[in-house]
Amino acid sequence: MIDSSKSALEWVQAITSIMQATLYYSEGILWIDINRPKPITQLFNMSNIISGSFGQSGASYKKIPNVYEVQWPNPARTYEYSMFRIEHMDLQAQDIMIEERKAAMNLVGVTRYSHARRLAKYALLAGRTNTKTVSFKTATNALRCMVSDVIGIQHDVPQWGYGARVVDYDSLTRTVYLSNDGEFKVN
Repeated sequence: MIDSSKSALEWVQAITSIMQATLYYSEGILWIDINRPKPITQLFNMSNIISGSFGQSGASYKKIPNVYEVQWPNPARTYEYSMFRIEHMDLQAQDIMIEERKAAMNLVGVTRYSHARRLAKYALLAGRTNTKTVSFKTATNALRCMVSDVIGIQHDVPQWGYGARVVDYDSLTRTVYLSNDGEFKVN
Protein backbone atom coordinates (compact mmCIF):
# COMPACT_ATOMS: atom_id res chain seq x y z
CA MET A 1 0.00 0.00 0.00
CA ILE A 2 1.59 3.24 -1.14
CA ASP A 3 -0.10 6.01 0.81
CA SER A 4 2.45 8.81 0.95
CA SER A 5 4.72 10.72 -1.37
CA LYS A 6 8.22 9.25 -1.58
CA SER A 7 10.62 8.66 -4.42
CA ALA A 8 10.46 5.34 -6.24
CA LEU A 9 13.86 4.43 -4.80
CA GLU A 10 12.64 5.04 -1.22
CA TRP A 11 9.59 2.80 -1.82
CA VAL A 12 11.71 0.03 -3.34
CA GLN A 13 14.09 0.23 -0.36
CA ALA A 14 11.15 -0.02 2.06
CA ILE A 15 9.78 -3.07 0.25
CA THR A 16 13.15 -4.84 0.01
CA SER A 17 13.76 -4.36 3.72
CA ILE A 18 10.52 -6.25 4.41
CA MET A 19 11.72 -9.11 2.21
CA GLN A 20 15.03 -9.21 4.09
CA ALA A 21 16.71 -8.11 0.89
CA THR A 22 19.38 -5.55 0.06
CA LEU A 23 19.09 -2.94 -2.67
CA TYR A 24 22.34 -1.62 -4.13
CA TYR A 25 23.50 0.31 -7.18
CA SER A 26 26.39 -0.90 -9.30
CA GLU A 27 27.47 -0.05 -12.86
CA GLY A 28 24.27 1.87 -13.64
CA ILE A 29 21.95 -0.92 -12.44
CA LEU A 30 19.86 -1.31 -9.30
CA TRP A 31 20.39 -4.81 -7.89
CA ILE A 32 18.22 -6.64 -5.38
CA ASP A 33 19.79 -9.41 -3.37
CA ILE A 34 17.58 -11.59 -1.18
CA ASN A 35 19.04 -12.71 2.14
CA ARG A 36 19.39 -16.47 1.75
CA PRO A 37 22.10 -19.06 2.28
CA LYS A 38 24.87 -18.79 -0.32
CA PRO A 39 28.29 -20.33 -0.75
CA ILE A 40 31.38 -18.36 0.27
CA THR A 41 32.69 -16.43 -2.74
CA GLN A 42 36.08 -15.50 -1.33
CA LEU A 43 38.16 -16.62 1.61
CA PHE A 44 40.37 -14.14 3.42
CA ASN A 45 43.18 -15.62 5.48
CA MET A 46 46.63 -14.73 6.68
CA SER A 47 48.01 -14.98 3.12
CA ASN A 48 45.89 -12.08 1.78
CA ILE A 49 45.23 -10.08 4.98
CA ILE A 50 47.89 -7.44 5.62
CA SER A 51 49.86 -8.44 8.69
CA GLY A 52 48.88 -6.60 11.86
CA SER A 53 45.66 -5.14 10.44
CA PHE A 54 43.22 -7.80 11.67
CA GLY A 55 40.99 -6.91 14.59
CA GLN A 56 37.61 -7.72 16.05
CA SER A 57 35.30 -6.10 18.54
CA GLY A 58 31.81 -6.55 19.91
CA ALA A 59 28.79 -4.30 19.60
CA SER A 60 27.74 -2.42 22.67
CA TYR A 61 24.97 -4.36 24.41
CA LYS A 62 23.23 -1.06 25.14
CA LYS A 63 22.76 -0.37 21.42
CA ILE A 64 20.90 -3.63 20.69
CA PRO A 65 17.09 -3.20 20.88
CA ASN A 66 15.24 -5.63 23.12
CA VAL A 67 11.80 -4.18 22.30
CA TYR A 68 10.26 -3.38 18.91
CA GLU A 69 7.15 -1.28 18.44
CA VAL A 70 5.79 -2.48 15.12
CA GLN A 71 3.37 -0.68 12.80
CA TRP A 72 1.77 -2.45 9.85
CA PRO A 73 -1.18 -1.70 7.50
CA ASN A 74 -4.08 -3.82 8.76
CA PRO A 75 -6.62 -4.88 6.06
CA ALA A 76 -9.25 -5.48 8.78
CA ARG A 77 -9.08 -1.74 9.59
CA THR A 78 -9.19 -0.57 5.92
CA TYR A 79 -5.38 -0.57 5.84
CA GLU A 80 -4.99 1.89 8.67
CA TYR A 81 -1.88 1.17 10.67
CA SER A 82 -2.15 -1.20 13.60
CA MET A 83 0.57 -1.42 16.21
CA PHE A 84 1.91 -4.14 18.47
CA ARG A 85 4.91 -4.55 20.71
CA ILE A 86 7.32 -7.47 20.83
CA GLU A 87 9.96 -7.80 23.51
CA HIS A 88 12.75 -10.17 24.35
CA MET A 89 11.91 -12.82 26.95
CA ASP A 90 14.55 -11.40 29.35
CA LEU A 91 12.28 -8.40 29.89
CA GLN A 92 9.40 -10.68 30.85
CA ALA A 93 11.32 -12.36 33.68
CA GLN A 94 10.15 -11.12 37.05
CA ASP A 95 13.44 -11.60 38.91
CA ILE A 96 15.71 -9.75 36.46
CA MET A 97 15.80 -5.96 36.09
CA ILE A 98 16.82 -5.11 32.53
CA GLU A 99 16.78 -1.72 30.86
CA GLU A 100 14.28 -1.43 28.00
CA ARG A 101 15.88 -0.43 24.67
CA LYS A 102 13.13 0.37 22.12
CA ALA A 103 13.24 0.59 18.35
CA ALA A 104 10.44 1.38 15.92
CA MET A 105 9.61 -0.80 12.94
CA ASN A 106 7.28 0.38 10.16
CA LEU A 107 6.40 -2.56 7.91
CA VAL A 108 5.08 -0.98 4.72
CA GLY A 109 3.48 -3.64 2.54
CA VAL A 110 3.04 -6.30 5.23
CA THR A 111 -0.70 -6.98 5.48
CA ARG A 112 -0.76 -10.01 7.79
CA TYR A 113 -0.19 -9.87 11.52
CA SER A 114 1.63 -13.23 11.41
CA HIS A 115 4.09 -11.90 8.82
CA ALA A 116 4.67 -8.67 10.78
CA ARG A 117 5.27 -10.67 13.96
CA ARG A 118 7.77 -13.00 12.23
CA LEU A 119 9.74 -10.02 10.85
CA ALA A 120 9.83 -8.35 14.27
CA LYS A 121 10.91 -11.58 15.96
CA TYR A 122 13.65 -12.05 13.33
CA ALA A 123 14.96 -8.51 13.99
CA LEU A 124 14.86 -9.11 17.74
CA LEU A 125 16.81 -12.39 17.52
CA ALA A 126 19.24 -11.13 14.85
CA GLY A 127 20.18 -8.22 17.10
CA ARG A 128 21.10 -10.66 19.84
CA THR A 129 23.33 -12.82 17.62
CA ASN A 130 24.95 -10.40 15.14
CA THR A 131 27.21 -8.58 17.57
CA LYS A 132 30.77 -8.98 16.26
CA THR A 133 32.74 -6.54 14.12
CA VAL A 134 35.74 -7.67 12.13
CA SER A 135 38.19 -5.35 10.40
CA PHE A 136 41.30 -5.99 8.34
CA LYS A 137 43.22 -4.62 5.39
CA THR A 138 43.94 -6.40 2.13
CA ALA A 139 45.48 -5.41 -1.19
CA THR A 140 43.12 -4.63 -4.09
CA ASN A 141 44.39 -7.65 -6.05
CA ALA A 142 43.10 -9.87 -3.23
CA LEU A 143 39.59 -8.38 -3.32
CA ARG A 144 37.16 -10.06 -5.74
CA CYS A 145 33.87 -9.41 -3.93
CA MET A 146 30.67 -7.62 -4.78
CA VAL A 147 27.99 -6.25 -2.51
CA SER A 148 25.95 -9.14 -1.02
CA ASP A 149 28.70 -11.72 -1.55
CA VAL A 150 29.41 -14.03 1.34
CA ILE A 151 33.04 -13.98 2.42
CA GLY A 152 34.95 -16.25 4.75
CA ILE A 153 37.56 -15.00 7.17
CA GLN A 154 40.01 -17.53 8.50
CA HIS A 155 42.81 -17.06 10.98
CA ASP A 156 45.78 -19.35 11.52
CA VAL A 157 44.52 -20.04 15.04
CA PRO A 158 42.45 -23.27 14.84
CA GLN A 159 38.64 -22.97 15.18
CA TRP A 160 38.64 -19.20 14.91
CA GLY A 161 36.90 -17.83 11.82
CA TYR A 162 34.15 -15.65 10.45
CA GLY A 163 31.90 -15.22 7.44
CA ALA A 164 29.76 -12.30 6.29
CA ARG A 165 27.96 -10.82 3.32
CA VAL A 166 29.38 -7.69 1.65
CA VAL A 167 26.75 -4.96 2.06
CA ASP A 168 28.40 -1.85 0.62
CA TYR A 169 31.66 -0.41 -0.71
CA ASP A 170 32.77 3.22 -0.34
CA SER A 171 35.21 4.01 -3.15
CA LEU A 172 36.30 7.30 -1.58
CA THR A 173 37.48 5.76 1.69
CA ARG A 174 38.09 2.34 0.11
CA THR A 175 36.08 0.61 2.84
CA VAL A 176 34.05 -2.58 2.45
CA TYR A 177 31.12 -2.97 4.87
CA LEU A 178 29.92 -6.39 6.00
CA SER A 179 26.44 -7.63 7.00
CA ASN A 180 27.49 -8.21 10.61
CA ASP A 181 28.57 -4.55 11.01
CA GLY A 182 32.15 -5.43 10.12
CA GLU A 183 34.28 -3.34 7.81
CA PHE A 184 37.74 -3.41 6.33
CA LYS A 185 39.87 -1.00 4.36
CA VAL A 186 41.34 -1.84 0.97
CA ASN A 187 44.85 -0.49 0.26
